[in-house]
Amino acid sequence: MDTKVIFIDWHGTLSRSMFWQDLQLSHPDVFEQIQTILFKSNTHIITDWMRGVLCEDDVIDYLVNHDIKDRALIKNRLRRSCENVTFIHEDILDVIQKLRSQNYLCVIATDNMDVFSKYTVPAYNLQTYFDDIINSSQVKALKSDISEKEELTLFFLSIHTLISNF
Repeated sequence: MDTKVIFIDWHGTLSRSMFWQDLQLSHPDVFEQIQTILFKSNTHIITDWMRGVLCEDDVIDYLVNHDIKDRALIKNRLRRSCENVTFIHEDILDVIQKLRSQNYLCVIATDNMDVFSKYTVPAYNLQTYFDDIINSSQVKALKSDISEKEELTLFFLSIHTLISNF
């Protein structure tokens, strides 16, 4: 039997939630500072965070060193935003379970940060809904990073074990 694997991206496919999203209402100035510092002016920080070169505390330190002085606020709100994501559709996890019951392997394949695995995955027990979760920060490669032989992306090399055990 051929194994059928469905790779599902997290951001934009399963969820549109953003880091620090609740700061938009409670502390809009801080939210805008974070957006500018990380997501507009210093995108290399985001890329390094998604590759696992940086971790949550490194990024928090970076923000504190760039004029966002309330460390406790930004750390707490980052965790809270990761634990309180919303799904694109309320029934999406049921759809995933139906696919799995039809012998599809369903794998989250995401260019994401350590906080996704640390906070979001356990908050929603995602490991029970998916056959595997490949997070770029854990495999130390983005989906677009090519291996030295340019045969496969480094990111997807980690799926080999899962498929061979199915």
